[in-house]
Amino acid sequence: MWGRELSTVELGGTTPPTVGFGIGTLAEGMANHPAFGRAWVRKLCMFANSGRCAFDDPELARIATEFTDGGLNFKHMMRELLSSPIVTFWEPTQTWRDYGVAVSIARREDLCARIGSRLGIEDICELREGTSPFPNGINRQLAGLATGVPATQYVRGAVDSVFVSDPSLFSFSATERFCSLLASRIVAGPEGESIFTTDDVAGALDTFVHTVVGLPPSDPQATTLRGLLLEHYEAVTATGENAETALRSTFVVACSSPVATSSGL
Repeated sequence: MWGRELSTVELGGTTPPTVGFGIGTLAEGMANHPAFGRAWVRKLCMFANSGRCAFDDPELARIATEFTDGGLNFKHMMRELLSSPIVTFWEPTQTWRDYGVAVSIARREDLCARIGSRLGIEDICELREGTSPFPNGINRQLAGLATGVPATQYVRGAVDSVFVSDPSLFSFSATERFCSLLASRIVAGPEGESIFTTDDVAGALDTFVHTVVGLPPSDPQATTLRGLLLEHYEAVTATGENAETALRSTFVVACSSPVATSSGL
């Protein structure tokens, strides 16, 4: 559809069919198609925006032209796209006018990469078998809970990806339980060897805000969030729970918070 649309509307004619057999012929036909560059840019744009990007957006066309004219430099194209107003919405674009701005849940691949990177734990969801640093029982549970968070998918015969962008009871429950199980492995008491310990509650709260949630100190919301996390910690200890349980509970609140589990501007 995209290629036909480009050929007739913007390329001033039809694209001759590619004739042959086998996967090599199919790949050659795709790679040589005049819509190849724009199709790739649009695919990544939709992934970044969690929704459709206008195929006739002049900004998308600009990035696609640089991509094809620059020898299909994929990394350069990604930098151009992710810093472009078509993704940042810094200024109006055709995509913004047609589809608006979406704030999406962080889908499985994004959420797992984000939490793992921020905590310095490789493949925290064990998306690749055998790479998790946790014992077998724990890594299987984390992997199982991660499957409750929707992933980006493709459906046979559909041009666009399937983007689940709205939270649900299922995705929230899976995320909360994932964070709770993770807390049991990385938050410990004063004698424990872990990423966070009750020896330094103040430092742990700072890390929850700035690293786990990802709010920089300059963000006005950072101070508000830290105050709320401190209130939660003190409320749990006031019920008679020990400091370790309270800090783990506070980590779960930060890890599963809307800011930590959403994508968009």
